[in-house]
Amino acid sequence: MRGLLCWPLLVLLLLAQPWEAQPQFTGPKCHTGPLDLVFVIDSSRSVRPLEFETMRRFLVGLVRSLDVGPNATRVGVIQYSSQVQSVFPLGAFSRREDMERALRTLVPLAQGTMTGLAIQYAMNVAFSVAEGARPPEERVPRVAVIVTDGRPQDRVAEVAAQARARGIEIYAVGVQRADVGSLRAMASPPLDEHVFLVESFDLIQEFGRQFRGRLCGKAPCAEGRHGCQHQCVNTQGAVRCACNPGYKLAADNKSCLAIDPCAEGTHGCDHHCVSSPGSYFCRCQAGFVLLQDQRSCRAVDPCSLSNHSCQHECVSTLDGPHCRCPDGHDLQPDGRSCRIRDLCNSVDHGCEFQCVSEGLSYRCLCPEGRPLEADGKSCSREFPGERERSSFSVGSPSKWLLQLVCCADPKPGARCFLLVSHAGAGPKDLGHPLLHSRATAESWTGRGAARTESSTPTRTRTRVPAPQAEH
Repeated sequence: MRGLLCWPLLVLLLLAQPWEAQPQFTGPKCHTGPLDLVFVIDSSRSVRPLEFETMRRFLVGLVRSLDVGPNATRVGVIQYSSQVQSVFPLGAFSRREDMERALRTLVPLAQGTMTGLAIQYAMNVAFSVAEGARPPEERVPRVAVIVTDGRPQDRVAEVAAQARARGIEIYAVGVQRADVGSLRAMASPPLDEHVFLVESFDLIQEFGRQFRGRLCGKAPCAEGRHGCQHQCVNTQGAVRCACNPGYKLAADNKSCLAIDPCAEGTHGCDHHCVSSPGSYFCRCQAGFVLLQDQRSCRAVDPCSLSNHSCQHECVSTLDGPHCRCPDGHDLQPDGRSCRIRDLCNSVDHGCEFQCVSEGLSYRCLCPEGRPLEADGKSCSREFPGERERSSFSVGSPSKWLLQLVCCADPKPGARCFLLVSHAGAGPKDLGHPLLHSRATAESWTGRGAARTESSTPTRTRTRVPAPQAEH
């Protein structure tokens, strides 16, 4: 009980000491390049308050010697005993002052020693992108420094191997009573460079100097000896070159070549891929528009535009917009305007005398004085008010029959009509204009017969009485 009561008092006394007394690592700042560094600190019951305070001051001094920043070294700290606690993750602070402030308020957990659990937490959580670690594709080195003073109470070999397989470089630092076998099971090879054993926490700063020397000695990028065209990345024991977005590393592993997604077929464009320096963009064929994803294309409805100029209806086809007219109309040569169709010239109307187009329909007409039959096409052979009908036969035997029909007329004289028929066929109106004189009609008939046949026409005349008016 007395030991437990001494813990808070010792912590307060140690916190009251001036922080300028922490170990100083001499020399310029260590420019390691991009690096994700996580300290895994044992704060179990076996670590005495004074030893814990020495370890805390060691961390502050080491942080001060590093080139800390979002694009340089990112630092995270976790402590563990029977449980794991994140002091601050990799992405929490970009200034050393903020890290020091968080370390000063650190209170030990003072429970068991579950080192395997702490390694698993570091692997799955502390080095995750969500906690501030750089993505794996950026190939930024990941380094974990485990500081412990005892034997782990759980299994560490298997979980440490998993962490190393994920690219985490592990330094194992044992103090005083630490189990060397466990340290070697946790550390990365070569073991003589990654396993450190110090006799007391007072000597831990010696590890800090060696550790800092190893990091700083692996920073040729800062010395300009890399020869990289774009970016130099420090790795443990060597450097590698990297390229800016849109470029890839050439065969010499130093030069950078612009990536041409169009040539590599990785663009995803529906239609055309257009290369640009370090990038590309998609373009659609004529008549298509690029959608919001900047890759897909959709056909444009040309009829939705206001420039189709169709008088009536616009129809979209694979060949472009076409104009269409309503029923009863014909598309004009300009391909846009429409005109009402002349049905008399476009259909077999069947009118005996004359066809007259009327909008979307038509009607038949007969000569004056001849009524239209019920079929709407034929003209009547009966003439109202017929006074006289003369017949002329032409040809031998009679091949043609011409009939001159004279009708009553309110005007002086009579109007006459000429019908002609072929043997075996019904009479047909010649369509000759009305003749106001019977003599003129007969004279014309005679001439017509003479022109039709060379033989002399035989003329017969039949008088037909006019119908009697009803009383």
